[in-house]
Amino acid sequence: LARRTLIAAMRGFVRMTINAAGNMFIHQMNSRNTLQIGRDINDEITIDTSTRRHKENIQPLVDDFERILDAQPKTYTRPDDPVAGRWEIGYIAEEFHDLGLTNLVFYDAEGLPLAINYSRIPLYLTQIARKQRDEIKALRVENGELKERLDRLERLVQELAK
Repeated sequence: LARRTLIAAMRGFVRMTINAAGNMFIHQMNSRNTLQIGRDINDEITIDTSTRRHKENIQPLVDDFERILDAQPKTYTRPDDPVAGRWEIGYIAEEFHDLGLTNLVFYDAEGLPLAINYSRIPLYLTQIARKQRDEIKALRVENGELKERLDRLERLVQELAK
């Protein structure tokens, strides 16, 4: 049962799936897009909208994004898993908390790390990629300037050698 997926189809088109983790996906008939409906930390069904119409106080996220590179993926089993011995992969919420990645951690009612918000990890990776892109651009400019300088020095040396 743990590996099964519930599929609802209409007229030969898959319209909705619910996987074993309880995640629900709504498929649009004439679109490549799929709307994911999930559960929040309180097991309430949610949809995470991205439109400005449903947001207030929009501010840039400021964090030390590169700390995520210190996170170590783990492999593990769960003691209460009905499929005994099933191995999973992921991160440990306490380790994210200890790294200061608190924006990516869900906490329980007692304030203890409970889960990782995996859907937000790409935000951090995008910021890291953007920083690397900017550093590469700067290095290319610097490299071009150094090549021009080297060319000028080589021409000068050749003229002095004549």
